[in-house]
This record gives sequence, C-alpha cells and structure tokens, in this order.
Amino acid sequence: MPFWRFIKEKKLWMIAIVCMCQGIIKDSISLWGPAYLLETHNIDLSSTTSYILLIPIMNFGGILLSGWLNKKFNYHHNIAIMTIFGTSVIAFLGLFLFGRFSIVMGVILLGCCSALMYGANTLLLSVIPMGLTKYNKTSSVAGFLDFSSYMGAGMAGCIIGGISEHLGWNGVVIIWLSTALLAIGMLYKSSIDDEEV
Repeated sequence: MPFWRFIKEKKLWMIAIVCMCQGIIKDSISLWGPAYLLETHNIDLSSTTSYILLIPIMNFGGILLSGWLNKKFNYHHNIAIMTIFGTSVIAFLGLFLFGRFSIVMGVILLGCCSALMYGANTLLLSVIPMGLTKYNKTSSVAGFLDFSSYMGAGMAGCIIGGISEHLGWNGVVIIWLSTALLAIGMLYKSSIDDEEV
C-alpha cells in the first residue's frame, strides 16, 4: 500500500495535526516562556533565568506521567493523549486567569503546560509509530509525525511572537489553549484503533 494511502486510511493526517499542535505549544513555551515571565511580572533577566530552570525538571516529570497514564488506560494511547491535552487546557485556563498574580504560580502553570506537551510528544512520536510495526510502516510513520511536530515548532517561532506583539500575552495563552482543544478534537475523530496502536 502506498504511504499516502496508508495515511488516509488510518487517518494519520489527524494524528499529524495533533503533532503539529503539540509542536506549536511545546516549542513556543520553550522559546517564548522566558519573555512571558519577564514581561508579565516585570522581573529582571537573571531572576527570569532562575525561575525558568524549573521547567526542564518539570518536563522530565511530564515524560514519566505519560508512561504512567498510558499504562493506567491499558495502552489506549488516544485516551492517554486526550487526557494530557485536556489537563493542559485546564493549566492554560489557570495561566490565563491567575498567571499574572504570582511569578511562582506563573512558572508552575507554564511548567505544567510544557511538561504535559513533553509527555504527549513521547506518546505521539514514539509509542504510536511502534504500534504500527505489523504494517512495516514504523519508520515512515515516525518520520511523518516527527516532521509534523517540527512543522508546528517552526510555525510557533514566528506566529507566537507576532501574537504577543498584537494581542499581548493573554492572546498567546488563548492560542495555546485553542491549539490544545484542536488536538483533542482531532484525537477524538481519529479512527486509529488503540488495540493496534
């Protein structure tokens, strides 16, 4: 079966959109997170650096959480990934409502969002392709999904900067939240069988 047809039949294009969403959120937090903290809390660069160092530690926790969730849902990956994105929606809502009140709260919520996307990244780009080994498409699917994730990351670099200039940081948080909701919708409509994947 040609790869394009395999993507169409398995609706992997929907998973690719989820990967793009994950790439947009994950990489824009890494790129623009320090600027967000710097501008929303009016702190100096050295203080921002000290706070932002907590986020990579939290990212590791997100990777561990994704494995635990996947096991908890009996390896129904779509449900685990939807749960991760759903939790990120709650964290983004918290960031929108309370992130400006305290630098500690802002860092924790931003770190949670980043950690959740690192967890989603693990399931999307590693576990899902490995589940398609019986079709002999593992490397092709991994490459396709990885490409989609980096496409999202590339888009995030310029789009988020423009949004922050024109709509402010609340606009950025709303874009992150909306992107997470789009990912949930795509996962819900995806026909990939969790027993296979």
